[in-house]
Amino acid sequence: MTSCLNRAINTTSIVVYTNTPANSILFDANNTATGVSVQTASLHYTIYASHEVILSAGAFQSPQLLMLSGINPQETLATYNIPVLADLPGVGQNLWDQAYYAAENYTSNQTGPLTSVGAFIGFEKLPASYRQNLSASARERLDTEFADDWPEIEYLVEYAFSGYNTDYTAVDPNNGYNYATISAALVASLSRGNVTIRSSDAIDLPVINPDWLTDPADVELAVLAFKGVREIWEYMKRTTDGEEYFAGTAEVQSDKEILEYIRRSLIQVWHAAGTCKMGKAEDGMAVVDSKSKVFGVRKLRVIDASVFPVLPPGHRQATMYGLPEKIAEDILIGD
Repeated sequence: MTSCLNRAINTTSIVVYTNTPANSILFDANNTATGVSVQTASLHYTIYASHEVILSAGAFQSPQLLMLSGINPQETLATYNIPVLADLPGVGQNLWDQAYYAAENYTSNQTGPLTSVGAFIGFEKLPASYRQNLSASARERLDTEFADDWPEIEYLVEYAFSGYNTDYTAVDPNNGYNYATISAALVASLSRGNVTIRSSDAIDLPVINPDWLTDPADVELAVLAFKGVREIWEYMKRTTDGEEYFAGTAEVQSDKEILEYIRRSLIQVWHAAGTCKMGKAEDGMAVVDSKSKVFGVRKLRVIDASVFPVLPPGHRQATMYGLPEKIAEDILIGD
């Protein structure tokens, strides 16, 4: 992305305002976006748009700026005395991110892929031997909501000790052994979070509620994925030294104990998306159309991962590059 920006700076008249956060999007009496209210240090001013405004603040702050600009349900905006410009209940809803937890840590003999710098990743649909342990309702929902070839679990092999995913330096055993971790991420999650505002001031960060593991099917899938990782380690006995170091088979064995461990160590994969989702006009939760134009107003587009209607099961970088390329072409042809 830096290379794209550098090229634009060198070949176009683009101007980049650094250290200049946006406060809100400005509209005229016809609900047409005319510019953006911004702030550099203590200086407040307006940057006017010659054609249209493109919002690209990410899955957390794109919905925040829409809300601060009057695009959200009345009940949310009324709390902070923000006039409603367009009533779009989907703004800030449908938050996806792939919940991720360090499933195991073993001491390694310092050879083989577990000691490689970086990480190995792999994806799979829950194997039949594990899938039969899902409840009928969980199987039905996963089969209905996702395509047949949509993986449900991502495995990440890392050459480090993760613990509860808190302060990695502080929790490292630091006992002379080399540790490896196989983590699991749910890439077919059915739980959805949300983003909202805490004030009418953009300087106040939005309230982010990931709502992981609130869907019962996600809970079942997470527990089975943890057991699957333990089975992987069983196949790797020749490349490990000693028994499971963390979380420990004696301490974490029952489904209840596994779930408690997962909830304690759960973090994001940094793939947040979906909070200004793309969809058809008749979809009451859609925020933008197929050209990324915001419903209910004119000359405003949102172009970032917040418009993903679904979060792809893999890492989203290529998808994120493809989206602006597609919308840029729409803009160039005047659509």
